[in-house]
Amino acid sequence: MRGAPPAGPGGGQTWRTFLRNHTVWACDFLQTYDIWFRPIFAFFVVDVNAKRVVHVGVTLAPTQAWAAQQLRNATPFRHGPQFIIRDRDDKFGAAFDRVGKGAGIRVLPRPRRIRMELLQRGSA
Repeated sequence: MRGAPPAGPGGGQTWRTFLRNHTVWACDFLQTYDIWFRPIFAFFVVDVNAKRVVHVGVTLAPTQAWAAQQLRNATPFRHGPQFIIRDRDDKFGAAFDRVGKGAGIRVLPRPRRIRMELLQRGSA
């Protein structure tokens, strides 16, 4: 990330420190197939700190409204994380972000050019 302050003393916090100091969830879709080879989409919400699955939803045809409803289901009574990380897939839309904001969650779209190795190295 060009232009970002260096991590460490006087330069901001590292990814590991950020995760330790905040409640962070991540969500994404996993495509698989049923016995008749139809695509099935599983929506997972994972607590990054605890490394556990918080919510799972399954559908044959995910829409923006469906994804927003899954976030509502994962945060009953507005109890949720401080941050939720999502990718820039079209299945997430403005409705998803509004639901997050309404629950007091800051929705963080994943940067366009982030490498998974950096995320794995930072949380290990």
